[in-house]
This record gives sequence, C-alpha cells and structure tokens, in this order.
Amino acid sequence: MIAATGNRMTYEIARQSQLASALAQTQTSISTGKRIQMPSDDVAASTRVSRLTRDGSDSTVWSRNLSLAQSLASEADTALQSMSDITIRARETMVTASNGTLTPADRKTQALALRAMASDIRSLRATQSSLGQPLFAGRDAIAIPVAAGQSIVPVATAADSFGTLDARLDAAAAAVEAGNTTAMASALDDMSNAVDEASVTVADHGIRAANIDKAIDRLDSHTTDIKVEKSSLADTDIVSATAQLNSQTITLEAAQAAFARINRRTLFDILG
Repeated sequence: MIAATGNRMTYEIARQSQLASALAQTQTSISTGKRIQMPSDDVAASTRVSRLTRDGSDSTVWSRNLSLAQSLASEADTALQSMSDITIRARETMVTASNGTLTPADRKTQALALRAMASDIRSLRATQSSLGQPLFAGRDAIAIPVAAGQSIVPVATAADSFGTLDARLDAAAAAVEAGNTTAMASALDDMSNAVDEASVTVADHGIRAANIDKAIDRLDSHTTDIKVEKSSLADTDIVSATAQLNSQTITLEAAQAAFARINRRTLFDILG
C-alpha cells in the first residue's frame, strides 16, 4: 500500500513537472515572440526556417545587385537620351546647312557646331559609372547576377549604343565646311537615319530597364513570401499561445491543488 502510494506520488510529481515545463515554454514563446526556441522544439519547421533564412540572405544579395543594375540603367538612360537629342540637333543643322544660301563663314559655324556634337558623343561614350568604370563597355557588356543562374545586362556596349555616330558627325561637318552639296545631301540623309537609329537604341534600353524593374518586383514578391512563411513557422501566434497559457495554468493549478489535498493525509490515514 505504501509502495503504491509512493509510486502515485512520484508519477504525479513528474506529471506536474512536465506541465510546469510546458507552461514555462509557452511563457517564453510569448515573451520572445518566437515559437521555436531550439531545433528540437519542431525539427521539421526548424529545418524549413533554416532554408528560408538562407534564401532570405540570397535575396538580400540579389536585391543589392538589382539596385546596382537599376542605377547603371538610369545613368545610361540619361546618356542615351542626350545622344538622341544630339542626333535631332544634327539633322536640324544639316537642314539649315543644305539650303544653299549660307556664306562660307556661316557654313564654318555650322561645321563647328557639328564637330562639337561629335565631341559630345565621344564624351557620352566615355561616361564613367558610379563604380568608377566605363558605363558603356568597350567589348563585352557587364552582366550582373540577379538570381541563381540568372543575370541581367543593364547597359549595352559602347558600339551598340553609339555606333560610329561621332565619325559620321565629323564627316557631316567636313561636307558642310567644304560646301560639297552632294556630300551634304548624303550627310543629311545620314543624320535622318541617325535620329531613327537613336530612337531604336533608346527604346531597346527602355526594355532593359523595364526588365530590371520586373525582376525587382519578382524579388520583392519572393522576399515577402519568405518572410510570411518564416513568420508562420517560427513566430508565436500570441492569441493562440495566450489561450494555451491560460489552459496550462488552470491545469497545473488544479493538479497542484489536488496533490496538496491528497497529501494532507497522514501516514496513519494511509495505514488505516
């Protein structure tokens, strides 16, 4: 009889210890806001959270790279818009120079303007990026990784962006200065073509910039999904945890009260 009573007491003490431990764990999860304090709390969820954390770190790197790509694309857009404006001015200059009423001095002035435009094109071609490197690569365009196995080229090469526009402007200036009507007519046609080509170049760059924006949107969405899933696995549901804490507290208090009443009996009560 005494042995049986002792066993029941040992069992009850162990049960209350478990209840107290569970209650303490719930209190900790509420105070820290974290459901998982150590991997053993939920092995499957903990493993998934670790993977999501790694994905989140990768996303941070991709985000920085996309910001860089967006910045370079913006710098290039400014340069290419300037290039497009120059071609329009060059065509207007050639129209003026080709009307046949200009004096040699007037033609020289127009030629100087065209040569200044050629110099501006060369300056745009040599633009330095915020990284201190050529914005428009001389050979291979810079590819920036923005996801696993995926890269974006934010800026085309100098050749693809400007072609030989500076040399064509110099040729137009030479034709105007010499008063060569045939060469000037050809240069006027060439400058008209340059306007169209610049428009295509700007549009192509716009597509590059749009693709970067889409990649940023996709990454933002993915990053949000990671945060939501990670929170659902690792963070405490305060409402649910509070209800659980109240239930655990009532259960433990009831067990302690019952245990106290039972153990008010004396040894003679048990033997009798």
